[in-house]
Amino acid sequence: MVERRRPEVVLLDLYMPGMSGAELIGQLHEQWPEVKMVVLSANEDRASIDSALNAGASAYIVKSVNPSDLSSVIRQVAGGAVFHAPSRPTGSGPAETAPAGPDLTDRERTILAAVASGQTTAAISRELWVSEHTIKFHLTNIYRKLGVNNRAGAVRFAIENGLAA
Repeated sequence: MVERRRPEVVLLDLYMPGMSGAELIGQLHEQWPEVKMVVLSANEDRASIDSALNAGASAYIVKSVNPSDLSSVIRQVAGGAVFHAPSRPTGSGPAETAPAGPDLTDRERTILAAVASGQTTAAISRELWVSEHTIKFHLTNIYRKLGVNNRAGAVRFAIENGLAA
């Protein structure tokens, strides 16, 4: 169907008959790297998320997502604004030294610094010209990547690891 329709975004689950979602993502990513894939799954375990992202998915969303946020996430993926899997090491040249902490996107680092400086979600959304839903989506990803449950945990992590502005 992707070959016939050439969609910008494919929404899929990890569990399907015939092959795993990660295998399908890998095949689609190899054949059509321009097609962005969003996984919508009930599974929230780290191995499943990493498997999908490492295979080439642009985003991983749990089915408990607020339905009104799903269309926003898909639009963001189509525009390239949602978190992506970390780049795969190529084996050529020295490894880049990354800042302390998990693999946050530039946008997530900007938002984390803004949160650590005390800005509200509304203020951050105005400053970055995006909706508050988009900021909340990024915050959810930041919390997951940092292994924290809330803003206070994210701020503490940012300060302890030199990620606060």
